[in-house]
Parts: sequence; C-alpha cells; structure tokens
Amino acid sequence: MDDNKKGLLILIKSAVTGEKYALPEGLNLIEVLKEATKRSFSSLVYYGAHNCGLNVKEQPFLTLFSYVCAELSLSEKQLFSLDELTHAFNEKGIDYMLLKGARIKGMYPKKDMRNMG
Repeated sequence: MDDNKKGLLILIKSAVTGEKYALPEGLNLIEVLKEATKRSFSSLVYYGAHNCGLNVKEQPFLTLFSYVCAELSLSEKQLFSLDELTHAFNEKGIDYMLLKGARIKGMYPKKDMRNMG
C-alpha cells in the first residue's frame, strides 16, 4: 500500500476515533484530498486532518471545507426527509426497515461522516 492510501486510511481512522496519528512521510496531501472528494470522504478526511494537527485553515483544506459544508447540508436535508418518511409510515401502520446509511449514520461521531444515497 502506498503512502497516499495509508495516509487516507489514517485520516479516516483519526476522524472516527478522535485520536492524533502520525502521517506517512511521503504523503501527497493534494492527491489524498482529491481521492477523499472523489469517494465522498471529505468530512472524514477533514476531521481527521484537524485531529492530526494539520493546518486546515490553509489551502487545500479551504476547498475541502466547502465540500464538508455541502455534505453537512445534504446530510441535514436527508435526515429531515427520513424523519418525515418514517413518521408517515408509522402513521399509516406501514412496516419498514432502515438500511445502510440511514441505519448506521447515527453510529458515527458526527452525522456528516456517513453519506446516504
């Protein structure tokens, strides 16, 4: 596994655990952030970078932060819609089962760390 993949995993681990970890020496932060954005891990990587002591107030983190804000906004809209939907199902006596993101989103330290489709 190359340093960028290791670094991505370390940042995600840091976001979930809240711990600070050392990042690989050969880490190309720009490539890691591109990969994080591509895979919708922006929030995880941003929070992990903050925990690991990286300066998130400078580029390229400012760009990443805009993705984090967009993910947070989407997350809030989805949770609102999910609440409306489950309320409607309950009112009508319709059985349902939450799956995937809707089910495990609450297990993450921050709700925008897990996306829903």
